[in-house]
Amino acid sequence: MTDLYRVTHEVGDFSEYTATIDNHPGGGLSISTSAGMVGTNLGLQAQSTGSSSEQSYAYVTISPPASNLIRFRYYADPNNLPLATDGSDILLHTAITANAPFSSAGFFTASFAKVGADYYFSFSMTDDLTGSNSRVVLAGQSRPYAVEVELVRASSDVAADGSMRIWLDNVEQTPVQNIDNYDSFASMAAYTAGVVFASPTASGSIYLDEIVIRDHSLHIGPRSVRSWFGPGWGM
Repeated sequence: MTDLYRVTHEVGDFSEYTATIDNHPGGGLSISTSAGMVGTNLGLQAQSTGSSSEQSYAYVTISPPASNLIRFRYYADPNNLPLATDGSDILLHTAITANAPFSSAGFFTASFAKVGADYYFSFSMTDDLTGSNSRVVLAGQSRPYAVEVELVRASSDVAADGSMRIWLDNVEQTPVQNIDNYDSFASMAAYTAGVVFASPTASGSIYLDEIVIRDHSLHIGPRSVRSWFGPGWGM
């Protein structure tokens, strides 16, 4: 089994992506040493001014997997991003969308939010019947996190047996099940990473790195545990 994409950023440019979108004044997207995580030299740095009209992200084009399952792992660091501490502000940093470039709500989205001193990850997947299904996961302090997600398509257009599973630092969270996503799953066209959407107070830079995308259910795991589990883990 092979991965669909692996983006390490170690080449020092954006050649591992299909394309980039950067309408931040002066440029808000870069491959930087500051964004390197878990022993890597380089990572993706995306800057936000807090304007929802400004986007700084890179994307790879994808097709709906014949396996009816997509799994991906990435590292994300909010980098002390200033967000309202009541959870009302977000910065959408990862999305699987029906279009490239991103112009509307995605089939899947992942965002940073903050309550008090703690950062949260908010994950959402489209439900063809109800609109969306979400799961909010407490992260804590600002630091790099290993995020792994598995999205499974419903078995038919009248079934509600799709699912979303999430791991944070290799710990599985409560899954979201019974999702009617048969039609929306078929629309996926791009995986985006960076500043996709930001609320007004979200002015700063975030870091993303070590993106692995696959169309099978073999667990990827954090990069740092590769030697523990052998081939297929911690890519």
